[in-house]
Amino acid sequence: MEYLPLDPNKNEIRVLILKDPPETSSNSVLVECTLEHVSLDDYSDQYKTFLKLDGSDKPFRLQSTLWEVITVWEADFGKYPGKIPNPSHWGSSLAQGFSRDPVYDDTSFRSASVYEWGHLYALSYEWGNQTATAEIVVDGHRVTVTKKLHDALRDLLSWWYGNTQKNKPARLWVDALCINQKNVRERNAQIKLMEQIYGTAASVLIRLGPGLEHGNDKETWELLEEVYRVTAETTATDPAGRAALRAPDNWAAWAGICELAIRPYWKRLWIIQEVFLANSTSKIYFGNWFSKPWTFFKTIEIMQSDYRLISNVYPEMNDNFNLAFVNVQPLLILYSSQNFSDILVLLNAARRAKQADIKDKVYGLLGLMDEHIRAYVTPDYHQSAAEVYRNFAVAVIKATGKLNIIYQTSTSSERALQVPSWVPDWASPSEDGIFYQLAFIEHYYKDATADGGTSHTFIEPENPGHLVCRGFKVGSIATLACSVWEVDHDDHDAVIGAHDGGKPVYDGHEGVKEAIWEVLTYGRSTKAELAVKAWLLDIPYFDGHGAEQPILDALNRFQQCNLDFVVDGRRLASYFPQWTDRYETSPDDPDLYRILAVTMVPLICQRFIITRKGYIGFVSRSAKAGDQVFILKGCNVPLILRPRDDNTYHMVGEGYISGLMNGEAVKGLEAGDYEECDIILS
Repeated sequence: MEYLPLDPNKNEIRVLILKDPPETSSNSVLVECTLEHVSLDDYSDQYKTFLKLDGSDKPFRLQSTLWEVITVWEADFGKYPGKIPNPSHWGSSLAQGFSRDPVYDDTSFRSASVYEWGHLYALSYEWGNQTATAEIVVDGHRVTVTKKLHDALRDLLSWWYGNTQKNKPARLWVDALCINQKNVRERNAQIKLMEQIYGTAASVLIRLGPGLEHGNDKETWELLEEVYRVTAETTATDPAGRAALRAPDNWAAWAGICELAIRPYWKRLWIIQEVFLANSTSKIYFGNWFSKPWTFFKTIEIMQSDYRLISNVYPEMNDNFNLAFVNVQPLLILYSSQNFSDILVLLNAARRAKQADIKDKVYGLLGLMDEHIRAYVTPDYHQSAAEVYRNFAVAVIKATGKLNIIYQTSTSSERALQVPSWVPDWASPSEDGIFYQLAFIEHYYKDATADGGTSHTFIEPENPGHLVCRGFKVGSIATLACSVWEVDHDDHDAVIGAHDGGKPVYDGHEGVKEAIWEVLTYGRSTKAELAVKAWLLDIPYFDGHGAEQPILDALNRFQQCNLDFVVDGRRLASYFPQWTDRYETSPDDPDLYRILAVTMVPLICQRFIITRKGYIGFVSRSAKAGDQVFILKGCNVPLILRPRDDNTYHMVGEGYISGLMNGEAVKGLEAGDYEECDIILS
């Protein structure tokens, strides 16, 4: 099949029109469709009116939401037929600047299309095994597609022409068929239109696959509908409704939810923007059953928040629950926050996702990125992946005036791409990947202002592999403790810690103890309630006793593998109370439990250090004695840099260092304690 060229001056795309199958059709009859060229500039009269009154000055995502409010509003609080809902229901960002012009009450706006040529539908599906194929007919030509796409189209065909849409052609956008995948120039241009395609689609149709193998389709669908009812009918938690969801006779339904959450669809990178650009009328479907994507995420959210209760009712399903959480966790975080402006959270959601081309770690998220960042990104599949990642890092730095993206770089010595040390290699989910994903999910560094809130001014270097920064050195690493990971891997050769670092800069024994706990909790102990802080400071040196719970096991192991580590002339054990049988290891306070959960990840992935000036901190476990600690303008945390022979620096990673996280060193710079200079990262 040969593609006719698209007209880029008209923002043209191709849409697939499914043909009504014969009445006697069966699975042996090929799916037939035609390709049609349409323009994304051909707006309907109603949409033109909307843009004139309310849409032209707003970001695209807000435009899409407002249009949905006007034409067909379906929110968690129910449906608003006819009249426009009161803006007080929307939230300030949605209501701000909206005219609520009476023209919108005209019936012509009910279910109005964005486009003059009709409603656009977009398909989101799992590409699957590229060698498992089937045939369909496009414009009279037999075309080979993946089996997953073939099955998705057949299911849609049956649903579309078997329901109320029978007399309306289904204009469907499907990436594999509507883009000439062999034409790189066309792919580059069409990538830029993804936000508009999925954002203006009347509905995004999300295929999770066939019916369930182990769960029950009908009962799973009923559970999803019940979750929708419970969450739509009350603004607060409904104890009776939540209890009903956990009822023993829902076992088959919860098994079905787990099976859907474990499916490979959720690991595909492109679905991140496809799902989150979709409006509230979009659908997920498995077999012949349809529900809403937001209801599905809400169900997983309930399952996670009520995990202990549900697991007590269904203990045999614990493994499936855990697999379900892990598989959809990155998307669940985005669903819960709905904050796509944090580029680091967005990119980490995609770090372990799968795609055919690793350049799509960047290009596959463009539709969700902040428009200021997107303005610096020009998709170009002719470039190498290393060039794409470097140029993207520069784009983020230019758009934000911040260097925070550079400490997302993997600290593993085995990187998939040959990129400069300051360029995140999104194709390398290293051993540290869990930490870097959690670091921003939990906002480990959310409140850090080590740079005093300064900005980075990008300077175009002669060597594209260099990044020219301004900053100052505050010290170097004197000694490092052993990490729990190193104990698990019997790697003790690199462990230092049998000797003391510099004299700590903290106030006596208690000051050092508080600094240790500040570092262990990434600053949370300093902001905790007094009772929580007191409980933390009373955690003992276990010496092999207690800590049966996983929440404290990592700390127990950290203590054991650093018996000889010395801080301010004292063994590490001396900063923890002595173990007694009366010690209570089960905190009831949820805030305390959360602090401990946050603490355990760095204990596994990071290394405890002391600088030559006596500062205590946590840094990347690839750090070495002699590595230098810098504060760079535009970077909110201290960075660990390693000098190279060419007067540039290798970026080792970031660090949490007590006494340097809140701009203290910047005050020292102003007092003349440090000297600012150019630093070139390579």
